[in-house]
Amino acid sequence: TSLDDYPAISTSIESIPGLTDSGTIHMRSTKAVLERIQKIGTTFERGIKWLAILFGLIALLVVINTIRIVFYTHREEISIMRLVGASHMMIRGPFIINMLLINLCALFLSALFTYGALTFLIPKVENYLSIGVKIFPHGLISTGLPILAAEFALSSLIVLVVSSIALRRYLKS
Repeated sequence: TSLDDYPAISTSIESIPGLTDSGTIHMRSTKAVLERIQKIGTTFERGIKWLAILFGLIALLVVINTIRIVFYTHREEISIMRLVGASHMMIRGPFIINMLLINLCALFLSALFTYGALTFLIPKVENYLSIGVKIFPHGLISTGLPILAAEFALSSLIVLVVSSIALRRYLKS
């Protein structure tokens, strides 16, 4: 529920027999605290989104530079392949397959680390909150697999686009 529902909830609680005036006053003073907590949460959420965008851009720059370095170190091999008459796809193929395999390995290691950390942390958070609600009610695996698939698809697309752009420089006739 949002704070917009607070007056209705407060009225319902105040209508319960046996509440004293101090309980009603406490309910009214709680609204200010909840509004402040909601404002802090909204600001925190906005900051986290911008931080995620910043780290995403940094990761993209790292991927771009890594791919450029790989092609730079193999520029002699690429020129030899061109001299013996290899087509553009014969030159691109091994690099793209190699980068997709590296992408898959990196995703696997990332998923393994995240799964281990969440398996360790989730029970502690659930015990600390002690509200009886499961953080991942359908299970960590069934929640994480679609995220991993989307992450692999997006990162593979980025690798393919960046490698095609970077390799184009070495394939010019």
